[in-house]
Amino acid sequence: MKLVGHIVMAAMALFFLSTNMAEAKPKEIIAPLQKVDTSYSKGSLDYVESGILNAEAEKYEAAIADFTKAIELSSDNYFAYLGRGIARIEAKKYKEGIEDLDIFFTFEKDKNLEKELNNPAYYYRAIGKMQIGEKKEALSDFTKAIENAPDEVLLYGVRGELKINLGDYKGAIADFTKAISLKPKKLEATYYYNRAFAKDKLEDNIGAIADYTKVIKLDPVNESAYFKRGLANHALKRYTEAIADYTKTIDINPNAIYAYEGRGLCKHTLGDAKGALSDFDKALKIDPANGKIYRSRALCRSDLNDNRGAVADLSKAISYDPNYASGYFLRGVCRNILGETSLASKDLEKAKNLYFEQKDYENYQRVLEYIRKIDSNPAKS
Repeated sequence: MKLVGHIVMAAMALFFLSTNMAEAKPKEIIAPLQKVDTSYSKGSLDYVESGILNAEAEKYEAAIADFTKAIELSSDNYFAYLGRGIARIEAKKYKEGIEDLDIFFTFEKDKNLEKELNNPAYYYRAIGKMQIGEKKEALSDFTKAIENAPDEVLLYGVRGELKINLGDYKGAIADFTKAISLKPKKLEATYYYNRAFAKDKLEDNIGAIADYTKVIKLDPVNESAYFKRGLANHALKRYTEAIADYTKTIDINPNAIYAYEGRGLCKHTLGDAKGALSDFDKALKIDPANGKIYRSRALCRSDLNDNRGAVADLSKAISYDPNYASGYFLRGVCRNILGETSLASKDLEKAKNLYFEQKDYENYQRVLEYIRKIDSNPAKS
């Protein structure tokens, strides 16, 4: 009896260690296990114990072999099915692991152990199902695990992440809120971040900013939290606050290309075209093949009356996206200002056709009006 208690305790310890579950207190786990009686052969139990040790050492193939031998010696050893299922999931043999855990659930287990054993089985089967694309089935297993352990922080966190993946952002927010209420020691910043992400998806920028701010207080060098808060401030047209967040992102990571882009866009909106141009220049030094940033820099150059530079940037942008209708339109305008009327005419015609094909009739009309304007009075276009 004591041996079985030790084995299952080790299995549970493996589960808690492997998944970063809340700290399991050995005495709490051992207590119900001491009541267990078993008819398994000693050899079968020895292989289970060896399998657990190999799994703890991340020697999953050796663990699988041990658990298989345990099953051969005692076909009703559900501890062995649980261990082999977990080891197979860890070894990325998801379908085989799920099969083992399915078999594990067919056994009638000691009532004192049922919850303790079922929880890792539900958790790992859910992980396996996620990996093979059975996300809704995985969600069901996480929910069953939560029913068994309603105060287990990690389960809410993982289920919340899965709900984000399934597009259930409100459900994800509820799970992360519950996880946070349970006062997690190590993952609090992660749960605030994930909740903010879900709020972003629901366009709750105010709520997202509050959560990203919590993340930053817990983790002052979290580059992503500053950047995402910058995006939320940007969406709310809080350009000064967004610039501050993008700047902090860059302080943490000088190669944060999209922070340069975001800061440049805010500066441009605030009328600081030169400052914006500088940011776009820095971004393009990091990624010279970023067509989107060439578009933004072209607009700055156009505002600064550098039409030749704008044409060059727009040509780059178009080379990365041949269907960039607005690129042809603006390049046509710049070329017309430069007196390159033939090239301008070709660009404007291309823009007009692309807008029509893309069913962007508002901009289609804008191009037509511009063409009529330069045809009627070319000197003032």
